[in-house]
This record gives sequence, C-alpha cells and structure tokens, in this order.
Amino acid sequence: MNDLAYRSQPITVDQIIKEGIFFKIPIYQRLYVWEKEQIHALLSDIVSSYQKNNPGEDSIFYLGNVIVKEDVRDGKTFYELIDGQQRFTTLWLLSIYLQNDLKEYAFPENGAPGKKDQIPLRIEFDIRDQVSEFMREIVEHYDDYEEAPELDLEYLVQKNPEKGFDTGALDPLANAFKEIDAFFTNYLDEEQKEEISSYIRNQVQMVKTIVPDNADLNKLFEVLNNRGVQLEHHQILKARILETMHKGREILEYSMDHYATLWDSCSGMNEFIEKGFQDATGKRLTELESYTKVENYTIYKDANTVLGDLKRLDHSKEGNSGVSNQREEFDGDGLRLQEVLNKELSEEEQSDQSDEDVLDERSQEIKSIINFPMFLQHTLRIYLKERGWGDIERILDKELLHTFEEYFFERLDEIKNEKERAREVAAFIQLLWEVRFVFDEYIVKWIKDESTDILKLCKLYEKPDKDKIYLYRQTKEYKPELSQLQRQLYHSQEMRTFYWLTPFLYFLHSNYKKLIKDDRVGLDRIYLQYLDNHLLNIDTKMEDDPLIERTSVFMDEIKNQNISGQQKYEPTNYLLEEPMGLQFPHYWFYKLEYLLWRKMKKERSEEKITSFKITAKNSVEHIAPQNPRGGKTKKELPKELLDSFGNLALVSRSLNSSLSNSTYKVKKEKFNESNEVRNRIESLKLLRVYESDKDDWQEEVIKLHKNEMTQYYDEYLETCKREYEKLRAL
Repeated sequence: MNDLAYRSQPITVDQIIKEGIFFKIPIYQRLYVWEKEQIHALLSDIVSSYQKNNPGEDSIFYLGNVIVKEDVRDGKTFYELIDGQQRFTTLWLLSIYLQNDLKEYAFPENGAPGKKDQIPLRIEFDIRDQVSEFMREIVEHYDDYEEAPELDLEYLVQKNPEKGFDTGALDPLANAFKEIDAFFTNYLDEEQKEEISSYIRNQVQMVKTIVPDNADLNKLFEVLNNRGVQLEHHQILKARILETMHKGREILEYSMDHYATLWDSCSGMNEFIEKGFQDATGKRLTELESYTKVENYTIYKDANTVLGDLKRLDHSKEGNSGVSNQREEFDGDGLRLQEVLNKELSEEEQSDQSDEDVLDERSQEIKSIINFPMFLQHTLRIYLKERGWGDIERILDKELLHTFEEYFFERLDEIKNEKERAREVAAFIQLLWEVRFVFDEYIVKWIKDESTDILKLCKLYEKPDKDKIYLYRQTKEYKPELSQLQRQLYHSQEMRTFYWLTPFLYFLHSNYKKLIKDDRVGLDRIYLQYLDNHLLNIDTKMEDDPLIERTSVFMDEIKNQNISGQQKYEPTNYLLEEPMGLQFPHYWFYKLEYLLWRKMKKERSEEKITSFKITAKNSVEHIAPQNPRGGKTKKELPKELLDSFGNLALVSRSLNSSLSNSTYKVKKEKFNESNEVRNRIESLKLLRVYESDKDDWQEEVIKLHKNEMTQYYDEYLETCKREYEKLRAL
C-alpha cells in the first residue's frame, strides 16, 4: 500500500463496533466546545433523517468527513482524530444516552490498545487525564444514575473528591449530555429511542479519510483550521439558478446581474437586508430613485421596485461605479456555471471593507434564528404552495441542493420552454427578496443586550443626516407581545427547523400592506397566536402528523383566503391533567410564561414584570421535592400529585442545582435571592408559587395552583378566539 496516499471510504457505527476501532483526541485539538445550538442542530438532522426513513429502504444520513491517522496495535485499529472531533464526541455521548443498539459503541467490552487495565473508552483524550477519568466514571457507573439521567457534574465532583475534577474543563461535556437528554425527553418516547439507536448504528455514515503515515499532523491540523473558504451549498445553488436563468434570459425585463444582486442581498442572514443590499451594490436603498420620490422604505418590499431602480442606475448618465463594478462580470453571453462558482470563491476571499456611510447605530451585532439554506427552503415552500406544486418533505440545511433538485429543478424540467423556465427562476428570486424583507421586520433576531444576547424585533427607522437619509434599526423594545410570543416558540421547539415560520412568513408576505396600514390592530401577533394554538397546543394524537404536513394546512388557508377556517387542529389543555413529572413537554411551561406575562403586566406596573423576557431553560423542577433533604415531610405527597403540572416548573440548570431537594421554604428564599442578584425574574410561574404566604407546599395548595394555571390557559384561548374575527376580515 502507498503510504503517501490519502485513503477515503464510508464507515458506519456498526463497522466501528465490529472492527474494534478506537479513537484518540490528540493534544493539539481544542477541548470539546459544542453548545446547545450545534448539538440540537445535529440531533435535529439525525431525527429528521430517521423520520424520513422507510422500512426496507437504505436511507443513509451522512454525518460528514472525519480525518484520521491510523495506528494498529495488538491487532486492534486505533485512530487519531485530526478533524471531526466535535461531531464524533457528540455521537459518543448520544450513544451513551440512547444505548439499545448503540450500547456496544458506548461501552466497549475490550479497551483500546495499551489500556488493558482501565475501563474501556471508545474515545481517549490524549494527556487530558481528567476528561478521560470523567468519562470513565460515566461509563463505569452509568446504570447507577437512573434517577439522575442528566449526569449532574456537581454530583460527580462531590462523589469523587479524590479525583479533583476541574468543572471548568468538564462543563461542556456534562452540559452536552444534558442537552441531549433535554432534546430526547421532549421529542421521542422509549420505543422511538430504541428505533433511532438502530438507525444511527446502521445508517449514519461518515466519510473516513486516513492520512499518510509520514504526514505532519500538527501542520495538517493547522491547515485544516485555516483552510481557504470553500463554496457553501447555497452558493452552488445560486450558480445553478443563474445558469438556468441565463438560457432564457431574453424574456426577462431585468438583467441576470440585477437578480444576482437580490440574491446576494438576502444571503447574509446575520445582517439586515438593507445592509446586505449596500454590501452588494455600494448603494443605500435611500439613494435609489423610487425612494427619493416617496421617502418611505416600505416600497422596497416589492422586488420589482428594487429591480426597476437597479435598471435605472445602469442607465444613469453619471454612472455609479459601486453598482456597475459589482455587475460587470456578467457580459453579454452571461456566466457559465463554473465561472459563477469561481466568482463566488473570489468574492468570499476578499477582505471585508468598512463602509464610511454606515452609522454605528446601524451596525448592531445580530444573529439570525435560521441560516440562509433554511431560509431558502422556507421560501421554496411558499413558492411551491402558490403554484400548487405540492410541498417539500422536510427542511434540512444539509439537503439544500437535493431538495431544490427534486422539488424545484425537476418541476422546471417539465417546462420545455427555456424562456418560461427563466421566468420561473426570476419569480423565485423576487419572492426570496420579498420574504426576506418581512423576515427582517417581523422575525426576532439575537441582539446584544447589555451583558447577554436576547431575542428581539428591531424596528427600522429613516434618519436624515446632512444631505443623506440612512436606514437604521433601533434595539429598544418593539412589538413586545409579538417578540415574547416568538421567544416562547423559539425556546420551546427542540427541532431547529421552526416549521411555524413558513406559514407565518407566508401570512406576512401575503398581507403586508394591510399589516402596515393597521399596525396598531396587531394582526401579526393575532395570527401567530392562532398558529401557535392550532399547530402546537393540540392533542398529542394529532402530533402524529409531521409538523411540515400540519403547517401546510395553514398555508392552504392563506392561499385560499380562508384564515382560521380549518377545523382539523383544535387547541386542547388536557395534557395539563396528566402527572408527567420530568417527562412533561417543555412547551407548556414556556407557553404559560407567555400567558402569565400578558396577564401580570396588565395587573402590575412593576418594571421587573413588564421587562420580563422568556429565555432558555431546560430543567423541570419539582416544587415540593421528590426526595426531601433531611427525610420525609409532615405529610408525604402521592406520586400523581408530585408529578402534576401544579408541582412543576421549568428553570435554568443553575437554579435547579441550587434548589435541588431543598424544602419549599428554603427554595422560596433561594428563588427570591436569585432574582435579586440577577436583577430579573427566573420564572413567572415560580413567582406566583413563592408569592404565596404559605410556609409549606402541600396537596391543597398544589391543586389550587394547577387549577389556577389551567384557568389562565382557558381564558387565553377564549380571548384568542374572539380576536380571530379580525383575521377572517382579511
């Protein structure tokens, strides 16, 4: 075998198990750093692929590339992970959690080469002894933690003081395990966990690339971390779309480069569209001809208005180098696919240039709740719905190209006339701009707020400065109820596909003029409440219908102008009567926070109530503890009552750890102390609980609290029903 050659081949978890393969994280690799967003994105992708899988079919999910150096000792294969450590470690933690068909992967019977006298680990952490010891503690004693499946790091540290565990180094691993637990606790039952473990073992594949024996691993790792920018899938899709448009470009009123400008303006999801347009053209929207006539930025929701202004700029006698320079690449014959791809790479490699015209107040650091590939697929769903072309099977950023090939290009292939195909492509790009315009106006973004990030809506303002007019976003509270409702939806959904976004964006796009005309009516909020109540607040039997299918029903309403007319999905609160304990879906707690906030801000004028923001929480806490510290309480509560909604709250991990099995009185003191120290309320439900003058939390009070919370739900749903009349008027 040539030891100078790189060798690549697909490999499954089943092969790793059967071939006795072990892995090592070398010292030059950084520690495990994945957080909730990356973990949930990976889990969502795997679960989506699993749900798509049909019995008897070979549905493969590609986890990505893994670059390794091979070593064989004592007849066993040992791989040093050069690239792919974060995904691989997450997969191992997932296998420990799920077990079933992954148990052999999680808990290998025989250790790695050179580790005969130690508890075997599938992955060793080179020189980081504490990390390896921590994982050995989990592997060796996992079955002892059935009552604490989240693997409480604090508990493990206290249990093993002699090992001197450093919580700072171990926190990311422990938190990752808790995120896995939170994801699956609220998404799959035990039977499904068993099925998905089999799916992962047999149908999740990686492409394993083995580097040559003489490779300089440290140098290779450095190159991998500093490698040149590679084309992303959405850039390849753009090239494919422009190539299709080029073949029938004679029919188009505007040039290909005008459409490319719209696409580029939309592609930067972590900035607002007006900034994306300025980056793509060198011009502000407020400098364009249509704006100078009406001085109202809302005219640019219409993509034709933007395209018309771009065309006029091209014909301007003075010329606008900022625009023409961006577009001169497209000559009379247009660019071929490979040329477009090369152009994308060239532009990506150029350093970012600062804009003298950009005011500081317009340069907020923001982050979108979805990436551009996902936004493209939400837009594609609207495009298909308007044409009666069905719907895509699922939204998954890794399948962007496959999804467009199957649901967009195959449809275009049925149109024999190249000019008509070009017209359809142009229509999609125009829709992309228009949906992105309303996305920025009505969908929350992550905004830096003092010392933390918070989900907010940012209102766009026009601001004169000397002889120029700038567009800028203000980060103070805007549409507070719509923002709070979206925080509830964002944090309560484990699957980061946010299927509720598609019908909501479709509604905003279809009714934009009415929304800005009757802004005070709050039609945007009323519709999203309707969508939430009928899409998610439903009988679990209805949840057997995939979310993407359920949202399609609401998109049909919009297309047929019959909003709130569907009767298939009706809200219900029956689940609040079930004693589900730690298995209680987090959605209901988040939704209650929204309901309580709406109610309490009307009853009180306190700043701590009006400024309350729903934030991420992932630990279900028993108010009256399951195992009281210090022994039994005066009156032992029945299991059904302990696990009822009236005795549960959703809190952050840190608060859950501090409350633990303390008595009601101690928890009350700690909760109030935490609110004072953090200068914000952790949970409105707990605020209601601990505002009680009771010194104990017993059966009668728990029942009373549950009934009170259930009543709030009923009142809210009735209020929403009355507001739906405004939607029907649309």
